[in-house]
Amino acid sequence: MIGQPMPCQRSLTRRSCSHPTRLMHNWRKPTSLAVIAQLAAMFLLSILVTVGAFAQTTSAGTVIGTVTDQSGAVVPDAQVALTDLSTNTTLKATTNSSGHYAFPNVAPGSYTLKITKQGFQTALVQNQSVQVGQSLTEDVKLTIGAVS
Repeated sequence: MIGQPMPCQRSLTRRSCSHPTRLMHNWRKPTSLAVIAQLAAMFLLSILVTVGAFAQTTSAGTVIGTVTDQSGAVVPDAQVALTDLSTNTTLKATTNSSGHYAFPNVAPGSYTLKITKQGFQTALVQNQSVQVGQSLTEDVKLTIGAVS
């Protein structure tokens, strides 16, 4: 009949009503257990993402050091080259105002370190081993003289 509310129909799996108040009655508020489960799932997901980020950084090593002259004074703006002996690829850096250089995320392997600066002899440190998750420190003293 037109204009008459339809009675609710029940089945074994579902209840459907056309009456607006009965439709609202079927809606359930989340239980506290459901809320706790959702929060736990979000927490576990954030832990997995964080662990993945740390795992990426531990597959390489770091090479750091300070370049000084014979008197112990720091040498800024020196060119530092780190060459992988197995692939012959070279990473380059320049010492900062404190004479420090850094090569983060260096693949494990054997390397040669070459430091050049105008007015100093070239320094060469050969067969340095970079290990996963380790920091290799190579402080180098440059000798005054022509670049060789």
